Amino acid sequence: MILGTRHTGIVVQDMEKSLRFWRDIMGLKVQVDFREKGEFIDTVQHLKGVDLRMIKLAAPDGTLIELLKDDAHPTPVPTRNDLCDCGIRHIAFTVADVDQSWKTLKDYGGEVLSPPTVSPDKKARLFFTRDPEGNLLEIVQMIPAELPHRRIVSPIPHPESLSLIRELAEIEPHSMSGFPPVVWDRAEGFRVFDPYGNIWIDFTSSVVLASAGHANPRIARALRGQIDAKLWHCYCNPSRIRLDTVKALKQILPPYLDKVFLLSTGTETTEAAIKLMRLHGRKRSPEKYHVVSFFNSFHGRTMGAQSIGGFLDQQEWMGQKPPGFHHIPFPECARCPWGRSQYEHCGRECFEKAIQTVPVPSDQVAGVITETFQGPTVAFMPEDFARALREWCNQHEALLAFDEMQAGFGRTGQWFGFEHYGIEADLICLGKGMTSSVPMSALAGRGPVLDLAEHGQMSSTHTGNPICCAATIANIEAIRDDGLMENALRLEPVVRERLDNLKKEFPARIGTINGKGLVWAVYLVNPQTKALDVDFAQRVTTRGMELGLLMLQTGRGTLKIAPPLCITREALLEGFDVIAQAVGECQ
Repeated sequence: MILGTRHTGIVVQDMEKSLRFWRDIMGLKVQVDFREKGEFIDTVQHLKGVDLRMIKLAAPDGTLIELLKDDAHPTPVPTRNDLCDCGIRHIAFTVADVDQSWKTLKDYGGEVLSPPTVSPDKKARLFFTRDPEGNLLEIVQMIPAELPHRRIVSPIPHPESLSLIRELAEIEPHSMSGFPPVVWDRAEGFRVFDPYGNIWIDFTSSVVLASAGHANPRIARALRGQIDAKLWHCYCNPSRIRLDTVKALKQILPPYLDKVFLLSTGTETTEAAIKLMRLHGRKRSPEKYHVVSFFNSFHGRTMGAQSIGGFLDQQEWMGQKPPGFHHIPFPECARCPWGRSQYEHCGRECFEKAIQTVPVPSDQVAGVITETFQGPTVAFMPEDFARALREWCNQHEALLAFDEMQAGFGRTGQWFGFEHYGIEADLICLGKGMTSSVPMSALAGRGPVLDLAEHGQMSSTHTGNPICCAATIANIEAIRDDGLMENALRLEPVVRERLDNLKKEFPARIGTINGKGLVWAVYLVNPQTKALDVDFAQRVTTRGMELGLLMLQTGRGTLKIAPPLCITREALLEGFDVIAQAVGECQ
């Protein structure tokens, strides 16, 4: 069957007859009705001069049908891709009750080509008919797919969710659109539920956040307890809960990172890291203010954070960019910036080539900041590259900061992902998995570095918010006492084996596989060019969503896999079965 048609234009001979068929018999709802001459022409300027009448109807699953009648031309009307796609002869959409649709059509005297039957894959019941213009119609009712950890009982998006999604689009900025059309009603553990009976396995952790699992009971108890304690906010004034939070963090941090600054969002921590780097540099020389970061990195959406971010297209809005920010190639071995076909213990050489591209003297660099792994590709730097980076920072008195936003709190099988490199950091930026729930972040670092800011130079309205502090403490306890970090380590070889098998199954489509613990990326490639295939990755994540699996849409041609650390082996493997099915269907 061909499902998912979203915009179909049909040139009709008898507008009223076609309208009765689609509205009264097939049950579609009229969205736009331009039957009066001239009205449509005035509204759609690019068709000015065409005597065109149009009715737009919506099927239960969101499919749009445009009935087009051109009174002045015997040939098909001129079209534009974003207006309609005329000439389609096979249209499929889902309905809630295929038997009722079939009965209504028979009673009307419509042309029924087959009675409702079960599809060969046993996933749907369907029948075929024709519209008044002779187009083949496939009317489908999905058979609920209920498996141990997921359940899909309706079209996605659910027809009743469309009005909510449209209303959000009307009153929120355009930047908030483009996310999967799944209305989250609740989330528990490693599963997400909508209000309509559908259940998804979550491979996103709500953008690598819910490390301890959605609605973790320990965290829920802590939140209720702090709310009942009636201390919800205290600005920067001393509180017991803030002291307990910093102590809890210090217990899991390397001992040399002996001070912690609590904040709310990840971008605040990277902005604070930039400030401390420049304060550190200014103590040595007025010219020592430059900050080095990596191409294809992400550090937040405020101006300083986007200045160190390595997706340069995301900086175009700035106009005049702030000075003193420089980017060097990241050692992504799968796409070596220096043209090598594979890693050959060349990390030190790679770093030396990269740092030479910085257009200022090395002694004017105040600091280097890097993601522990790069977000869309989960590419870790080789250990010899990391050692060379640390040595260079020591030699030139530059601070080294790791952005641990996605890598921290057990995600990689260590409390903090940079620990895999066997080197020391001067600063680390923490957030996301810090609470597995409410907004909280922190900048941890060496005491002399964090003390560079004077009173009034570095604080925040929600520093140490008591409710968020309670969640942080409970989150650390859950990861530690419930063995979630050990679970990530235990499942790492399971993920690796399953992804290796996926690559063997689809060698033309699956490229590099990166990851540790429970964070992974699969490169989806064009079979001919072997370049990352953004469109294919989008289709695979969309199909996975329709089958009951949520994955992050990286927009960079990769599948990002980051389930809550509480996921079971069985649910993990079920999710990978969905990925295999989606890749097979979409290639």
